[in-house]
Amino acid sequence: MQIDDVMTAAEGRAIIPGFHPDPSLCRFGDRFLLVTSSFEYAPALPLWSSPDLVNWTLEGNVLDRPEQLRLDRFRRWIDGSPISPETDGLPPGSANTGAFAPTIRAHAGRLHVAVTNVSDFFGGPMVVTADHPSGPWSDGVQFPELPGIDPDLFWDAEGTAHLTVSSYADGAPCVRSAPVDLTTGRLLGPARRLWSGTGGQAPESPHLIRRGDWIYLLLAEGGTERGHAVTIARTRDLASDDWEAAPGNPLLTHRGLDRPVLNVGHADLVELADDRWAMVYLGVRPRGFSGFHVNGRETFLAGVTWVDGWPVVDEGAFPVPARDHTFVERFDGTTLHARWVSPGRLPAQISRAARPGRWIGATDDAGEHALLACRPLDDFWRAEIELADVEGLAGLCLRVDERHAAEVLVDGDGRVVSRITVGDLRRERPAPELASPPRLYIEVSPDGAPVLLAGPDVVEVGVVVEGRRIPLDRVDGRYLSVEVAGGWTGRVVGIRCAQGRARITEFHYSPSDRDPVLLPHRDSV
Repeated sequence: MQIDDVMTAAEGRAIIPGFHPDPSLCRFGDRFLLVTSSFEYAPALPLWSSPDLVNWTLEGNVLDRPEQLRLDRFRRWIDGSPISPETDGLPPGSANTGAFAPTIRAHAGRLHVAVTNVSDFFGGPMVVTADHPSGPWSDGVQFPELPGIDPDLFWDAEGTAHLTVSSYADGAPCVRSAPVDLTTGRLLGPARRLWSGTGGQAPESPHLIRRGDWIYLLLAEGGTERGHAVTIARTRDLASDDWEAAPGNPLLTHRGLDRPVLNVGHADLVELADDRWAMVYLGVRPRGFSGFHVNGRETFLAGVTWVDGWPVVDEGAFPVPARDHTFVERFDGTTLHARWVSPGRLPAQISRAARPGRWIGATDDAGEHALLACRPLDDFWRAEIELADVEGLAGLCLRVDERHAAEVLVDGDGRVVSRITVGDLRRERPAPELASPPRLYIEVSPDGAPVLLAGPDVVEVGVVVEGRRIPLDRVDGRYLSVEVAGGWTGRVVGIRCAQGRARITEFHYSPSDRDPVLLPHRDSV
């Protein structure tokens, strides 16, 4: 169902809402393709397609096999020396590891995606390829001689591929590029330092783009927080040190501005027709006093025109319709919809078809990360599940990371407990004895507190018995925000098996139209 209202990026409407950061896009035939970061979640790199840049469909995930993405350990960035998994490795699914900032490009009728798996940082960036968006996508070719994040692919006039990364040289952040052999992972020449921005911290997200006789280098600067910005420079020869920065830099920033979307940056450009272009970029939509964002960095769309050889960004160029993201999943088939992800492991490694439903935690290696989750796509929403055959402890979980979560869990005897985790603090509240097996729910609602006390939302966990909702606990959404948890991801919600296994028979997600909720002791300044 489509709701009858439209907004632009300038008014706060994302084209791909929820935790979908670091967008990159290209044209492929008669459609546009877009990929975003996934970090510790697998399958990795959600792939979207659109006929018009406004209406997007999730086609799948680029990295969907264990051979393509190792998330089982994290190598320290310091020196790249061999590690001991017992002392230096982080558990699978550790927050903010995994697949960072991909680039998607079409060349000679073939799709290429470049990405860095930070869980295997010193293996180098890797490139996977496919003939069709639905795959199959190849195993990755890695480039250990050019370590860095946010890898970009560009082909010069002779058809040579160039890999460009955000990196460090001589102790300073910079952008480095080298011609590469995409089949062997070898450099075809020495890596060169390119233009590294206007002086802002963390120059990253490099994208090389050709227009006419010029090669443009698009960057993000300022860090992916309030100081984030998009900048650009150009050269006629990639082998030259002669880079000309745009006189109007930054092209795009919201730092210091009162806008519904902040932290904007990490952009990519695509050519349309008649020298019209478009830009996708990430941003966040903070709420509550002093601004907290919860769903993560989202993908926005702007128009681009060229004036005197430089791009000019128009955030109001594309009206985007509102959408109803309601869905009901009964897990009827043997395969899962592409929306479902798990931290540190593929969903098939922690679940299997049950008919009816699906077992969660049914494998020996599920461990503490037996979570089958999806990204919330609305500011305020409600999720509800029905479990059967609980053999341990399982339930519904809102997760930012393992140290910031809200859960409602049930054991094999039907006992229910709510659990709120914020860092080292944990609060558990048992439910009263229930006469019948409950459905479990989590609802995210507006905060009804006065402005100076309000958080971004209120998270409520509870049970539904015979159609009656029984709240067990509520928590200020600030404690489950990215500003508190840290990092670059966002909330996910899903079925968690903390012990043993359980069979899920239904998962229901819908936007919430609940009135604002007032937490105790928050009714006055």
